[in-house]
Amino acid sequence: MGNCPSALGSCTGNPFNEGEDNGRKKLVLAGVAGFVGMFAFGYIWHVPLLGEFYGQQTGPIALPEMAMPTIILAEIIRAFLLAYIYPLGYKGGSPGMEGHRFGVLMGLFTAMLPLVYVSQLNFASFNWFCVEGLFFVIQGAIAGLIVALIYGGQKA
Repeated sequence: MGNCPSALGSCTGNPFNEGEDNGRKKLVLAGVAGFVGMFAFGYIWHVPLLGEFYGQQTGPIALPEMAMPTIILAEIIRAFLLAYIYPLGYKGGSPGMEGHRFGVLMGLFTAMLPLVYVSQLNFASFNWFCVEGLFFVIQGAIAGLIVALIYGGQKA
């Protein structure tokens, strides 16, 4: 199949190129570890570090408590998508640098959603967008690094 983008491991030049079972194990491990990193950073950023800022920005429309099951589900899905997509674009090189590059790009991609909120919702100020956008970029860099380090470098 030439240059197939399979996240289950039969492509030449793909970090999964160690057999399907090992590819699946790396996918699951990268997804779980990515989720843990994303969720931990998200909690620290949104509650102890900037909880007061977010409360001021979203106060009148915020739920009394965060819908934690929904947040967990969203972060699990995002983490597994990152773990699935990463090897499709891996071009070789240092897993640390590639993971950082990938994570920042995915973070920027995700950060554009809050920009839509700024254009449509009264609560979303430009300050909120900047802070939330920065959050997604940093969170993406962390998750990308975790995922890349689990996959490791490309095999010769």
